[in-house]
Amino acid sequence: MNGEGRHMSEANTLKDGTRIQVDLKSTDVLFNATGTLDAVAEVGEQLAWLGAALRSSPYSSAVASCTPHIRDLKIEKRSNDQSMASCYIDFNIDSVHVEDVTASDGQCWHALFNNPVLVEGFPIQARPERNTGIEIPLNVMAELAGARRLQTFAGNVFIKSFSCILLLTKRVADIVVWHFLFNDNGEHICYTDPRIRDIAAPWCQNAELHSLQSARHVVGWCSKVSSLAGSPNANYSIDWSQLQKGHQGCAFEKVVISGGQFVTLGASFVVGKKDKPVFIKARDDYLSQLRWISQKFVILYDVDDRRAWMIDGCSALLHLVRASLEHNRDDEFAESFLFDSNQLEEAYPIRVGKAAAISVLTNERNSNIKIHQKRDDSYDEETTTQDGNVDRVTKRKTTFYCFKDRVDHVYHILEQIIAYQAQIESQDGVGFKVRSSSRRQLEGFDFMDIASDQDPLYPRVITLASSGVGWVDFARAMHAVTLFGRGFGDLFTSASDTHPCNQWRDVPKGHDHLAVCVSDLQWILKRRGSTASTPWRLVDNIIWYNPDKIFAPCKGEVATNSCCDRVQVLLPSSTLSLWTRKYISPARLELSGAVIFGHNRKLPLRWGDSGDPEEVEAAKVNDAVSLVSEAHDSGIGSSIASTPSSVAISQVSATSPRVSRVVERGPGTWLFNLAKVRRLKGVAGGKGNGNERK
Repeated sequence: MNGEGRHMSEANTLKDGTRIQVDLKSTDVLFNATGTLDAVAEVGEQLAWLGAALRSSPYSSAVASCTPHIRDLKIEKRSNDQSMASCYIDFNIDSVHVEDVTASDGQCWHALFNNPVLVEGFPIQARPERNTGIEIPLNVMAELAGARRLQTFAGNVFIKSFSCILLLTKRVADIVVWHFLFNDNGEHICYTDPRIRDIAAPWCQNAELHSLQSARHVVGWCSKVSSLAGSPNANYSIDWSQLQKGHQGCAFEKVVISGGQFVTLGASFVVGKKDKPVFIKARDDYLSQLRWISQKFVILYDVDDRRAWMIDGCSALLHLVRASLEHNRDDEFAESFLFDSNQLEEAYPIRVGKAAAISVLTNERNSNIKIHQKRDDSYDEETTTQDGNVDRVTKRKTTFYCFKDRVDHVYHILEQIIAYQAQIESQDGVGFKVRSSSRRQLEGFDFMDIASDQDPLYPRVITLASSGVGWVDFARAMHAVTLFGRGFGDLFTSASDTHPCNQWRDVPKGHDHLAVCVSDLQWILKRRGSTASTPWRLVDNIIWYNPDKIFAPCKGEVATNSCCDRVQVLLPSSTLSLWTRKYISPARLELSGAVIFGHNRKLPLRWGDSGDPEEVEAAKVNDAVSLVSEAHDSGIGSSIASTPSSVAISQVSATSPRVSRVVERGPGTWLFNLAKVRRLKGVAGGKGNGNERK
């Protein structure tokens, strides 16, 4: 291109012989096209389209309408049957006024863009129904929404990112119609959002996602209608739980989780910065996902050891990702496995638990560690030189599936499970059924099904001993997801050589106890409970009772009944008016420690399937606990019920390989470290009254 000052000129000849010359003078562009009548008309039509479509909107957020029109058309006859035509192409821009995008037929697509320009006056492909919205290729639609996957959830098809979601509403002939929903504040949108429930219909019960790739897609349907979890030192040779699938009557009976399908690429494109709406542009999806899941909780239940751990969502996510990579190392495709765990940059030793998991997951170098190579993308590129010669070059693009991609995949599986768990708005919701089901029935999914990328995922269920259900109401109130496995090892273990009681160095096996880090309990107490009340309210209407010791040293002998019982008890707040017992919460909490919840022999209780527990003789509860221990030895989990015909529905092998390695939690302490108690800082608690127990 040649130019002086603001004047530039360029000429070229197309393959059909049409010659085009372009002159740019100040703010005017002059096109001179020489060719057949049809060719020149086509050039004029394309210029009108480009001039309208690439024009910036003068409005900051509204939809603009741009209409090209021709003025001052002149046609002159020349010799030898040739004619010369000249004209000006002008563009008129007006705003499209819509009072409420979410309530206007066919116009929810407006929110996919920031301030789009709608070009009028050009034909579109015929549709079976009018006024349905804007037609967009599937891959472009997904990119605009900041998503990559087609997902199925509760019988519906979605394209979902962090703060927005596209819901498939109907299919007519080869047209698939979507509705766009979003949170304009950029906050997380859930699969169970009530707006979805109002318009969703189970369209795709038997549909295959790949059939959508070739369809035409229209957006605009009417909306009226030392925790070791995740750490490099944990045991990741975890085995499948071998539990049965959820049976009839289970809350998760009809739930099936799918990993979804990536939206395949079409023509190459890049979304312009000005086109993205504010609520998507202001968010980094990956960090937003981690921030959201860090506030959720996951229970890892070992069906061999009959004990459980509640951990934060980020630690659970990283634990699953590490286990999945360990599984890939030895599977049938190990030759293509590129991941080297030594390349993974771990958190600094001072960061433990959730903080350590976040550090690993957000590390930019970790994100780009290669796991396996994707299929090469090759294409031919033609370049026309100034002398008219055409150079053809074949280029190959190699891309890799990386650590961040694996994190993203596992996250989307967990997000679906969490959404089901929290679905309590209607009596048909899984979360509602979970809260109203028997306490002894613990439902969830298999840890290794997720880690090994099984698709679809089916729910699992185990029956807890009647003495081990005291924490179930707490787990349900937190909408905690349960993942079953065998051989988790000691996820919480002592980082100190000093132990107030050797009997409580590790989480006891065979009693269905639940262990929770104090840091997580403090997070819950601050947001969902209260330490200002007596006793403490842990969450909702659940109180925390400390019958014996928690961090104070033991004065008894392990071999006698005088030994301490450090299990904490969770009770419905309604029991405050039923019993004359004085309820005492811990005097203080050790920030680096952990707490066990379950049955305490100093408060023998019989828990029913629902309602308040009853105080009973200690011998009856101890008999129930011993039955669980015996069942653990045989590999069959017993169900202690009111009738002798009740049996467990879980079966595991007593001869399966077990990992005996014990690993440390990191800096801090385990459950009851007296040395740490003496220099306690920043504990949750409140004022002691002299009767609180240590």
